[in-house]
Amino acid sequence: MPVVLFFALFINLIQGDNASPWPYQHVDKRANLSNSAITSVYMDQYDHVWLGTWDGLDRYDGSAIKVYKPDPFLKGAISNNVIRNFLEDGKKNLWVITHLGINKYDRTNDSFKTYLDSLNDIPFLEYNIRACIGADSVIWTSLIGKGISRYSYEEDTFLPVHFQGIDPAWLTSVVDLGYHEGLLYLLGNDGKLVCTVGNRMVFSKQLVPQNQLGFHKFLRFGQGYFLGLADNNGQLILYNLGDIEKNPALIDLGKVLVSSLSENLNLTALWLGTESGDIYKITQTGSGFSASPMNSYFPSFSKARIKILTITETHQDILWVGTDGDGVYKFLTRPKTFYSVSSGPPENGQ
Repeated sequence: MPVVLFFALFINLIQGDNASPWPYQHVDKRANLSNSAITSVYMDQYDHVWLGTWDGLDRYDGSAIKVYKPDPFLKGAISNNVIRNFLEDGKKNLWVITHLGINKYDRTNDSFKTYLDSLNDIPFLEYNIRACIGADSVIWTSLIGKGISRYSYEEDTFLPVHFQGIDPAWLTSVVDLGYHEGLLYLLGNDGKLVCTVGNRMVFSKQLVPQNQLGFHKFLRFGQGYFLGLADNNGQLILYNLGDIEKNPALIDLGKVLVSSLSENLNLTALWLGTESGDIYKITQTGSGFSASPMNSYFPSFSKARIKILTITETHQDILWVGTDGDGVYKFLTRPKTFYSVSSGPPENGQ
């Protein structure tokens, strides 16, 4: 079936608190997505949009989709069909994190080189592997049950990393990691945060009781670096990692379960998605934070009540919302007028 590009353009003006819905394009199975569950969205420096799914990697150019899947008989195939996330380093390398293996994309040959794909006993968790970019564009990874590793450009491999003052057994329980201004942050599944520099521990802090760690994400926000934690009671907790001893900001969202959290393009706000399909925009107000419901901008989408797996803001004023089973929605955040262009010679005004 041909690609369906359906833009819903609304012309309601903002009146009081009633916001005009944003025009959108729905990219679903009719556009030949490899899978309708979109786990991650990334626009690279060449304006290619990469969609990670539960069953394949999709590259989307606005009209057509190319699908990448593992193939044992094809050299340079991607290592796994479950795509977790994307990173792009300072050397212009695009890294694709999968359930089993990290892949460096070769743009010249349209192929992948795979790392960390031969490890055994990797648990099938929603995020069994995390990665971040550190100093000098070095890629750091945490694998549940395996520990921390760091990519070496000289040896072209990932090397295990040990830290002075940290129990090696605890490192195998790290569920997330982030890097900011020379500091590497490690979050364990016991709710403990550890900060390191130069492979030694600087401090550790118990953030939540053991076995009560829910949704979590390291984020840049304004000039700061934060860790966002969400519990099952509809509360978002924002820790300013530059002042970890300060009480965190508490944002009450009501009875919702957070399923996605990301920065906006200029780092002035956070986008938050929920399991019930609600979208919030979090901004800083004075010394605190506030969460604004955004469902009036997405009326058709919000009524569908679809779990949100990822929200990504890219340039060209586009907000991508990846869902669990209904593809990806592409919203135009600054509505512009669309004109139909007919065929014919330009001198006839066509």
